[in-house]
Amino acid sequence: AEASESRVQALIAAAPDAMLVIGHGGEIVMANVQAERLFGYTQAELLGQNVDMLVPDAVRPSHPQKRDGYFAQASPGTMTNAPNLIARTKDGTLVPVDISLSPMRGEGGMQVIASIRDVTERKKAEAALVKLSQAVEQSPASVVITDRRGTIEYVNATFCEVTGYSREEALGQNPRVLKSGQHPPEFYKELWRTIFSKQTWTGEFVNRKKNGDLYWESASNSPILDGHGEITNFLAVKQDITERKKAEEDLLQSRQNLADMVS
Repeated sequence: AEASESRVQALIAAAPDAMLVIGHGGEIVMANVQAERLFGYTQAELLGQNVDMLVPDAVRPSHPQKRDGYFAQASPGTMTNAPNLIARTKDGTLVPVDISLSPMRGEGGMQVIASIRDVTERKKAEAALVKLSQAVEQSPASVVITDRRGTIEYVNATFCEVTGYSREEALGQNPRVLKSGQHPPEFYKELWRTIFSKQTWTGEFVNRKKNGDLYWESASNSPILDGHGEITNFLAVKQDITERKKAEEDLLQSRQNLADMVS
């Protein structure tokens, strides 16, 4: 038993995450240095105290019942993951954590090893990703992401509004479905040559909507690189400039008409 407890102590001490051993009554039996860093308590302040002290005030009243329910059905050799929880530190700071619980038999009965991971940075990254996704989806510009072969993997709402293709119709297609026939093959070859050389291509071209209408776009096509600098996808950000082109054409026509009248 002493050898087994020593192994548990060594495991907890070496763990990269905060680790606690909790008795069936909720008392903290063991804590590692990472637990001190996470919660702001010293081991002396943690040992012998009830784990409820590490639970937010809002859920503390219901915690003993949940803990008792867990111990009632706990079985050594199993593991329970409890993601998206909140822990309370010594100064009252609330920290998002993922917790893994592993029951074991110890002195005085069943105990549980709690591995507690601070996921603050992960939550921040997830929140930033959500904001980025919302910004792209709500962008007034059309956004298209393809794989290396040009197969469409993502289009935003503006793309659907401009082209008339639904998201379901666009995904899996190649952007060539928008080709108008107004540009020579060399035009597109230059575009692909540029982005495959890991550079950004910018320019204007005429595309064709699902209903056959032609429209002008100003586009920026860029490669997406992985951590090794290899191309994984391509990103196209496009602005419908049809109205601007029509206005330019009308202005040129007006000037031409005026010139014809003068001459």
